[in-house]
Amino acid sequence: MKLMSIKRFILLLSTLFLIEVVNTGISHTEEKLPAPDFTLMTLDSKKVALKDLKGKYVFLNFWATWCGPCKEEMPSMERLYQRLKSKKNFTMLAVSIDKGGSKAVKRFMEEHKFTFTVLLDEDSGAAAEYGVMGIPSTYLIDPQGFIMNRAVGAREWDSEESIKYFEKTLEGK
Repeated sequence: MKLMSIKRFILLLSTLFLIEVVNTGISHTEEKLPAPDFTLMTLDSKKVALKDLKGKYVFLNFWATWCGPCKEEMPSMERLYQRLKSKKNFTMLAVSIDKGGSKAVKRFMEEHKFTFTVLLDEDSGAAAEYGVMGIPSTYLIDPQGFIMNRAVGAREWDSEESIKYFEKTLEGK
């Protein structure tokens, strides 16, 4: 138990020491940090484990249905997802920290016609492992399972700069 708290503290501290900010507002970490593994349920009760996504870039977003900035950025996330979903080395996961269960989250996703994968983190355990202090918080995880980038706050994920960044990254450049 104490070891997990120390790991979380180290992860939190290291993510605070971010080096480079690109036009997308995504911050790069200088040191490669392993992304904490988790297993969470989708809205249709399927288990998703981060470790099973090795070999892919993972766009990992922590959010909630009641969060104004989260709601603001989600349409641009959907547009980014639509643009990149055909890439075999990319996946998008939106981790809801809503406490009320899947019903409200499912209704929200259907109302807004968002199609990316949503995971449920009702106890915020995964969010805590990542040191999430505010939402939305987004992490880009590389194919080897290391955190490449982190962004806190709403972003326009489908801006020209952001699209160029993701396409360049997915091409390995």
